[in-house]
Amino acid sequence: MVGAPLGAFQVLHPEFAVRLDTSTTLVDFDNDNIDVGIRGGMGNYPGLVSHLLLRAEYTPMLSPALAASIGGVKTPADLLKLPLSTTVTPGTPNGSSSPDYPD
Repeated sequence: MVGAPLGAFQVLHPEFAVRLDTSTTLVDFDNDNIDVGIRGGMGNYPGLVSHLLLRAEYTPMLSPALAASIGGVKTPADLLKLPLSTTVTPGTPNGSSSPDYPD
């Protein structure tokens, strides 16, 4: 999504050093050598300025076994029988949830 425009910007403005870091860790702008962060979420980050870049649409997906565990999914309301999950980053301690969606 940002790779091609970022590359074009770098070609047009070689005086700026652009480095793309795709981690999900929230940065500390006072102590990290980072000028801009792009994150998903509601934009409620105390002490920071947030701008909406795009709206995301989500589609529920589940395994056939999970669907069968609630008698199948025939209507959207059937999904309400399942527990709500959070956004999790694999490979982080306990899976790292977004600060907008507490564990």
